[in-house]
Amino acid sequence: VYILYSHAKNERVRVKARIKEWEPIESVSGVWTTADWLEREVFDMFGVQYLNHPNLKRILLPEDWVGYPLRKDYNIRLQDVEWVRKHLGIDSGQKYYVGEARHEDAGYVTPSD
Repeated sequence: VYILYSHAKNERVRVKARIKEWEPIESVSGVWTTADWLEREVFDMFGVQYLNHPNLKRILLPEDWVGYPLRKDYNIRLQDVEWVRKHLGIDSGQKYYVGEARHEDAGYVTPSD
């Protein structure tokens, strides 16, 4: 979904493209240059492949990240806790789903409880 707005004309247009799962779609970055980053974010988080994109690579996650975290089929339980700690310097949110550890607040109840 692209939502475009013209300040000069005070007009909006919304463009939706229905595609099959994992079917690539043509990039609009040749027409709308700022779509470059938007398309990279969508690729990074959802795995949408854009044909003829000038620089389609991960923008938010490391290049060796496996999966697309905002897809419904992404399983956070398969996330490599040690990889997250080593490369991102943070604790993985996985422990709150799996119940391997408890939140610092003693009153917090994990979904597995």
